[in-house]
Amino acid sequence: MAKVYDPKKVIVIYDGQVITGFADGSMVKAEKNEDNVLPHVGVLGEVSFAVNADNTGKVTISLASNSPFIKILANKARRNTVAPISVINMNTSGVNVSGTEAAILKAPDVNLGKEIESQDIEFYVADYTVD
Repeated sequence: MAKVYDPKKVIVIYDGQVITGFADGSMVKAEKNEDNVLPHVGVLGEVSFAVNADNTGKVTISLASNSPFIKILANKARRNTVAPISVINMNTSGVNVSGTEAAILKAPDVNLGKEIESQDIEFYVADYTVD
């Protein structure tokens, strides 16, 4: 059975605000910073795994250069705001990403030109969760 994906059913919330003004193409990219386990293979081939306690991750959003959130998020970056972030995917079998402590790594770049361009904003998430 075919599944239908609707980007309008994806919501990004940071510091209690629903972010709008996404660029054309990819809206959100979310990834964990490190692997869940660290494998070790001994000289005789015995394999063991160490559980990696690093639960940090990164969420990157792509906004259009005319999005009102460029300025809002730039201000939050300058103030070093640490706040909850949520990526809520209400599509069938959608995956949600969240964290209670996220900060913007740096203020967004300024891209001015003939056309509306894409500007990426990266959030470092201290307690990255996928469900």
